This record gives sequence, C-alpha cells and structure tokens, in this order.
Amino acid sequence: MGMLEAVRTGLRKWITFSGRASRAEYWWFYLGNILMMVGLAGAASLVLFAMGERAPLLLRWSVLCLLGLGLLWLYVAQISVIVRRLHDRNLSGFWLLGYLGLAMLGGLSGLFSTTIIMGLSGLTLVSSVLLLVVVAIRGTKGANRYGPDPLIQERPEAVFE
Repeated sequence: MGMLEAVRTGLRKWITFSGRASRAEYWWFYLGNILMMVGLAGAASLVLFAMGERAPLLLRWSVLCLLGLGLLWLYVAQISVIVRRLHDRNLSGFWLLGYLGLAMLGGLSGLFSTTIIMGLSGLTLVSSVLLLVVVAIRGTKGANRYGPDPLIQERPEAVFE
C-alpha cells in the first residue's frame, strides 16, 4: 500500500474503529496526516495574512473554525487508524485510552512540581515508546477476532480452471 492509497483509505474510514490496518497503512497515513495538517494550517495562515487586519472579524473566525474542523477530522481519522492498527496486533482499541490517559497525566506535570506528578511525565515517555513498539511490530498472521489479515489478499476463485 502506497501513501496515496493509505491516505484515501484512512480518510474514507475516518470513523471506522473496527477491522485491521497494516503497518504500511498506518505509517503512510501518519505521514500523510502530518503533511495535511501542516498544509491546512499553512493555507489558513496565508488566507488570514492576505485578509489583513481590516477583514471582518466574522470572516477571520470562519477561517479559524474551518481550520479547527479540518484538524479535528484528521485527528479522529488518525485515532481510528491507530485503533485498527492495535486490532491488527489482536489488542483492544481501549489500550489507546490508557495511553492517552497517561499522556494527559504527564501533561499535568508541567502544572505541579510535586515528585509524584513529575514521575508521571516519565510514564508518558514509557507509554509512548510502548505504543511505538506495538504499532511497529507485524500484526497477527491470519485472521484474528478483529477480522482477516490485511496483508493476505483474498484470491477470487477462478471461474475457468
């Protein structure tokens, strides 16, 4: 699977949290998603700069709202690809909630200076590395409880044999 196909698949299945995603689909979509987010933010910045300060406030807010909706769409699509990648490893998508919870707790470490909270930022780093390892390892060979192996192309039966 190439980058364009992975991006098309990821955007088409942006709210599909069932099934499996191969490593190629995940990594190509991840790269494409970053490029699309940078492109959206850059385009919005150019539009806001071109409008200048004299543009109506409603128009500037509309551009920012459209940017926010586009980024939210891409963020949800990225989460769905991660969940499907976890499914390929035969893991529940709820493992992602644990990772996000640890990441939010680690974010709190900047607000407080207690030793316990500071230690949570280390947990965030460890959980990030674990998530990276989990999505980098090949998925379950063959079908698992989340569906067929995305690397095995189902060969249609030949009509004339």
